[in-house]
Amino acid sequence: MKTLWTPRSIYLYMVCLITLVMMIVGSVNLIKAGTEMAYPQPRPYPQYAIKMPDAEPLDAEAEARFYEEQQAAEREWARRNAVLSMVGNGALLVIAAPLYRYHWRQVQREREMSQT
Repeated sequence: MKTLWTPRSIYLYMVCLITLVMMIVGSVNLIKAGTEMAYPQPRPYPQYAIKMPDAEPLDAEAEARFYEEQQAAEREWARRNAVLSMVGNGALLVIAAPLYRYHWRQVQREREMSQT
């Protein structure tokens, strides 16, 4: 019976471990990004318009409209970041999963060969 711990088998197990960790991290971050997209983080404090010294003061309606526009822009920015995060983590999963599968099959083949 051959030994199971050859340099090749150690390499295969290490690649499997690393790609498995990559898939776990990618899955967790993908779920987190989806949650952030559905439920964005609110601002901890209200954002007010920065008034220039020579600018005319805003009336209540214009200030409310400016505040709503700013809130909408922040929501779009948060959604964009969540989508970019989801794409990045999805790509991580798409790359890591086949690598894991290939290397794990190689491990299984070597095990079968060592048992015969």
